[in-house]
Amino acid sequence: MRLHQPLQTEVVTMVRILNRHLVTAIAAVISIFVTACASPVRPPVGTAPAAGMVAPSDRLIVPGERIGPLRLAGTIADIEKLFGPGTVGEGSPDFVLLRWESSGLWVEFNPVTGNVVWISVNMSESYPWSGHATPEGVQLGMPQLDLVTLMGPPERTVTGGGLTSFYYDRRGIRFTLCNAGPLAASVCSLRIVWPSVAKGDTHIIPGQRISSVELGAKVEDLLSRLGGGYHMAEVTPGSHAYFWRHLGLGFWEEAGRVTTIQVSKGHPADAPGIIPYRTFEGVQRGSTASQVKDVYGEPSEIITTGAPLGPSWVYRSRGIGFQFDDEEKVFMIVVLPPFNR
Repeated sequence: MRLHQPLQTEVVTMVRILNRHLVTAIAAVISIFVTACASPVRPPVGTAPAAGMVAPSDRLIVPGERIGPLRLAGTIADIEKLFGPGTVGEGSPDFVLLRWESSGLWVEFNPVTGNVVWISVNMSESYPWSGHATPEGVQLGMPQLDLVTLMGPPERTVTGGGLTSFYYDRRGIRFTLCNAGPLAASVCSLRIVWPSVAKGDTHIIPGQRISSVELGAKVEDLLSRLGGGYHMAEVTPGSHAYFWRHLGLGFWEEAGRVTTIQVSKGHPADAPGIIPYRTFEGVQRGSTASQVKDVYGEPSEIITTGAPLGPSWVYRSRGIGFQFDDEEKVFMIVVLPPFNR
C-alpha cells in the first residue's frame, strides 16, 4: 500500500476534531511519515566531502557501505564531485533519484540532508564498473548459480518487468538478474543499501520506548546510535521528524528531545518483516484490530481518516496508538507519553 498527498488534508481534520496532546502527535506523525515532502531542495554540490573518503581507483564493493569510492555514509555532493550532475528521475516519497545513464549509476538521496539511501550500478555503455567486486568475488555479469553459491539463498525475491531481484537486506546488498537476452540468468545490476538490522532489541513498550529509541532521549545521541540513511523534515516550526526506512523506525522531536516514536513500513520496496518490532503481548505491524482489542481493550479515541487508511486507535493512558490500513491490519504503531484527562 502506498499513501498519497491528499492524506495531509485528512490529518489536519483529525487535529481539529481531537485535543492537542496525544492525538495531535499521532496526526503529525502519520502525516510526515507516509506522505511526500513538498518542494524538496537539492543540497549544493559544493558541500564539503565527508570524512573517510575512498580513493577513486578503489574497486571494492562492501555491502552496506560502498561501491568503490561511492559511500552510503557520504552525501550526494560527494558523488556529484566524482560524476558531475545527474539526471533527476522518479524517486520514492521524501527522496530524490539521480541517474547517470551512460555510467550505469543510480543514486537515491534525501533532498533535505543530502543523505544517500542507496547506490545502484548497472551494465552500461561505458561499463565503468568492470572489476568492481565484493570480498567474495560477486560482480556484475556473474551467473545466478555462482551468485547464490557465494551469497546463499536471498531473504526475498521479487520478479517483474523481465527482471528478478534478490534481496540480502540484512547484509546491505541487492542483485538484479536479467531473465532474457545476452545476460539472461546473470547479474545485470547491483545495489548497496543500509543494512536492515535492529539497533537494539525489537521491543515496543507503551509510554516508554521502541527498540533503543526512548521518549525524552536526545536527538544527537540517537543520530549517532541509529546511523545514516534517514529522512528528516520539519513537522511544525521548531520540531522535526526523522525516519530510517531500512529500520522501519522513526521519531518526532521538539527542542532536541524525542516526543513520539513510531514503527512503519515507509515504502513498497522495503522488505517486509525484516525487523519484527512487537509488544510483549505480540502486537506488531500486521496484527488485526481484534488482536489489538484483545490486548488493550476499547481505545480511548478513534480517528477516522478514510481511504487509503483505516482508523487510528489511541490508548491515552497507555501511551500507544495504532494506525490501521484499509484491511484493518496494523500499518503503524506510535508510542507517546501516557496522558490522562
